[in-house]
Amino acid sequence: CRRANPGSGPRVCGAVERSHAHGPDPRKLEPLATLRTARELSVQAFIFFALAVTTLLFTPGPTNTLLAASGAAVGLRRSLHLLIAEAAGYLTVALVLGTLAISWLHERAELTRWMQIAAAIYLVVLAVRLWRYPMAEGGSLVSFGQMWLTTLLNPKAAIVALVLLPPLGSQRGFGFLFLASMIPIAGAVWI
Repeated sequence: CRRANPGSGPRVCGAVERSHAHGPDPRKLEPLATLRTARELSVQAFIFFALAVTTLLFTPGPTNTLLAASGAAVGLRRSLHLLIAEAAGYLTVALVLGTLAISWLHERAELTRWMQIAAAIYLVVLAVRLWRYPMAEGGSLVSFGQMWLTTLLNPKAAIVALVLLPPLGSQRGFGFLFLASMIPIAGAVWI
């Protein structure tokens, strides 16, 4: 035992030694607990992102309809190049809309509305084309450009870019990587 102040004051008998005898100082562990909690939240957020993206990519929509129509018309092998166009469309939207234009578009709600109208008109025209015009003999029903543009205008691509992709940081990189790996898997199932 020793005195807190030599010559006066109460005696302190091993209080400091005892706190270290039963483990580390809890105040020193707070940053570690916070880091662990942040990692757990990051893992949970990524799992949510992965499930949401997977569900969205497998859900019927304009892009998947074109893939299925092409697969039915010309087969898997002759439709595989469309997976590259699909991936390019989704990743273009994710990079441009999700990274560069998100704040710019929030300030211009009217422009966003016109973009939605233009996309809807294109999708209706594409649906009518698929419904009315038969495929040319030996030709492809869907071109690379049509697939890319359809995916670019697909509302699901905007949802991925504006809602699902994690904010800037290392998780965004993992998000892009996961998205890029899931697009051809889901697309191939539709073909």
